[in-house]
Formats: sequence, C-alpha cells, structure tokens
Amino acid sequence: GGGKFTHAGDAWTFQQVRVGLGRTRLALDGRIDRTADLRFAVTAEDLSLLSAGSRGHLQADGTVRGPLDAPDIVATARGADILYDGVSLSRFDAKVDFDPSSHRRSSIAAHLRELRFRRRSVHSLDITVDGPASAVTARLAAQAPGLHLSATAGGSISRGIFGGNLHSL
Repeated sequence: GGGKFTHAGDAWTFQQVRVGLGRTRLALDGRIDRTADLRFAVTAEDLSLLSAGSRGHLQADGTVRGPLDAPDIVATARGADILYDGVSLSRFDAKVDFDPSSHRRSSIAAHLRELRFRRRSVHSLDITVDGPASAVTARLAAQAPGLHLSATAGGSISRGIFGGNLHSL
C-alpha cells in the first residue's frame, strides 16, 4: 500500500491511497468535505474480512462529485457468490450514472440473481432508472417462486427521494 491521507476539520484528502489486506484492495484519490471529488476502486476476493462466515467476490469503481446531500455518482459494481449475515446472492452487476442536480440524462441499472434470505428467494431482480432527475422512469422486474412482478413508475428525484406515480403493476 501507499499514498497519503489527511484530515482537518470536516475535510478528508486522499492522495493516491492504495491499501491491501489479504485479497482485498482499496484505492482512493480526491477529497471529501461538504462536497466530494473522490475517485475510488475496491476489489475484494474474500468478503470474510467483513465478518466470520461471510464470503464472496466484489469489484466496484467510480467517482463521487458534488454536495454530499446530492452527489453526482458514476460507478460500476459487480459481485458473485456473496454470503453476508444470512443473505446470499449468486451474482449482481450495477451501473450508475446519476446526476440529481441537472437536466442531464441519468441512468441506473442493477441486476441481481438468486437472492436468498432465510426461507425466501428471488430468482431475479432488475431495477432501472432512466432520464433526468426532473423526469425519470423507474422500472422493476422480479421473479420468485410463484411470482412474476413488473412495475413502471415516473416522476422526479429531489434530495434523494423519488416522488411520482405508479404507471403499471
């Protein structure tokens, strides 16, 4: 590992921070205070570092920029064979390009497969959000034993909260 980080008041600064523990790697560059300008990357080949009995693989990278209460986030993440605190997930992938403060088109897509918690299971769960924050379309599709669900909603996102109408279920 290496790099430099500082903390003063509300500000954290990361300069080419590279940290590794076992088969887990974290990279940070940028700053966080009342606003963020941060680039990150994490690769974890063994999630048992989180807690005993956990497992799985995770890889994520991206940027967080703007005010902390409404940051612009561009990131990708994927994982497989995850088990944590009684929740298991065969695999997932997500891609986020979201700017809550502009009229620029944003998109979020998350796809989860074989999600299990206790005796409940979901074969597939797909979530998408598309459009500018002022006029997004959100879609949800889920398949579970005895259930096929599809929903579409439209509205706006303000301060992290979706306000809109359900168009179909």
